[in-house]
Amino acid sequence: MRDMGALVLILVIWACLGIVNGQIVNEIMKEKGYTKNYFWLGFFGGKGAVRHAYGRMTALMTPEEREALKKKKEEKKREMEAHKQELIDEGGWKCPCGKVNAVYVSSCACGMSKREVKYGQAAVEQKEE
Repeated sequence: MRDMGALVLILVIWACLGIVNGQIVNEIMKEKGYTKNYFWLGFFGGKGAVRHAYGRMTALMTPEEREALKKKKEEKKREMEAHKQELIDEGGWKCPCGKVNAVYVSSCACGMSKREVKYGQAAVEQKEE
């Protein structure tokens, strides 16, 4: 009976991962312009199907569809730039690595601290001594 419980647990985990992969593959393919449902490819294909979806070329689109997709990407880029500027306007800071951090973030994902950026590396080392 114990083995049956372990088997059921394994099947449940496999199904959950399949659902997640299916959704990921389906969304990637939709973004690339494919209209067919690719959920089952992701469900049964696992990570290989995700890699396949990323590697797949954008579907053949009409010039109007291609232009609409291009405008959508440009709009997303403008929104991101506006968000970065909003963070800086609210007291955020920009790390030398290029990432913009909110005012409450004390160190960047790259490892540089807010103090190092503001005062420079030498000043921080001098304060620590």
